[in-house]
Amino acid sequence: MEDNIVARVLPIEQINAGLPAAEREVRKLLQGAHMMEAELREIGCAQARYERIISAAHEGLPSRRPPDAMPWGKGNHADPTANAVVDIADWYQEQCQRLKKRVRELTLHREVLDELMECLSQTQRRVIAQRWIAGKSWAQVSRAVFLCERQAQRISNGAIELMARRYVAVI
Repeated sequence: MEDNIVARVLPIEQINAGLPAAEREVRKLLQGAHMMEAELREIGCAQARYERIISAAHEGLPSRRPPDAMPWGKGNHADPTANAVVDIADWYQEQCQRLKKRVRELTLHREVLDELMECLSQTQRRVIAQRWIAGKSWAQVSRAVFLCERQAQRISNGAIELMARRYVAVI
């Protein structure tokens, strides 16, 4: 990543003042993290399908004015069927743009999470990754990191607080 998301260091009083809101934001980012990869895969499939539909729609349309000089209708085609095809292709084009915007949002969220997790210890990263990114239960997390459930929860809470402090410094 070219730009470092953490651009400046704030005084401790400012960091502590914004901590509760920052913790909520970090938890919100983490709660959606385990679905991020699946959503990106689904978007990729939908985008490919939409682009195939758009190209197929445009292949069947005449590319120039008919020889009999008929007036152009809506969508630059005198044929109502061709106009409907153009409308459908336009709708799919809008959907592709919406999906591209969502991909940019998800990519930014992933970059922010990666940046926030840099301040964590190895154990904290493993707990956060297991619980929030992989979406495992506390029992599964505790077995994976060889800790009791309560200790894993404490480590997670401490990691989220560290991430929130870093998040406040980003804003």
